[in-house]
Amino acid sequence: PMSLDKNSLRAKFGVISIGYIPLILNMTLSLVTGLLTCTLLQSGDVETNPGPSTDGTSLLSFIHWNLNSILTDSFIRVPLLHNYLSLHHIDIAAITESHLDSTVPLDDTSLCISGYSMYRHDNSNDCKKGGVLLYYKDSLPIRRRIDLEFSESIVCEITLRRKTIIFAVVYRSPSQSNAEFQMFLNSIETLVSTAILNSSKMLILTGDFNARCDSW
Repeated sequence: PMSLDKNSLRAKFGVISIGYIPLILNMTLSLVTGLLTCTLLQSGDVETNPGPSTDGTSLLSFIHWNLNSILTDSFIRVPLLHNYLSLHHIDIAAITESHLDSTVPLDDTSLCISGYSMYRHDNSNDCKKGGVLLYYKDSLPIRRRIDLEFSESIVCEITLRRKTIIFAVVYRSPSQSNAEFQMFLNSIETLVSTAILNSSKMLILTGDFNARCDSW
């Protein structure tokens, strides 16, 4: 017959409690984890099996280079840029101070980088100052948003895994007048507001703003 004294009960039920408390906790945690997982999946915004990034669409990599003329030394900086993009698997290269004008054709092969396409916005006065370029991988799901652009800027819309990203590269001349500077700020504000209204998940704004003034 089983002994019912205090020490026996403490020993027997103590052993049982130590064994079952972790089991109950594990069951509770599993239930909570399952409920959270179902809730996340029902939101329609979670990848069920993302796995490792192998297709290049999981992450967006970009660089900005204030180039100070891509024309220098017979476009020597183009192959340098190409090597860097290839080595680091960069999706987008935003270039400011490209210093291009109408004397350099849009299809000039000196500007070409294998595996990449290019958008271009030269100085509005057609002189070899300022200007922006944007190189992007041919495989990148991107489209240009000219409706959001202003002087010496390039704005694009990128869609990755149902996420919309507005990407902009901007150059602002340090010699702008007060009126031109105010127009520039208004254009930036319009760009940000439009990105928010369009429910974009992210706005990436890069470039050379020459922000060495009290107005900032």
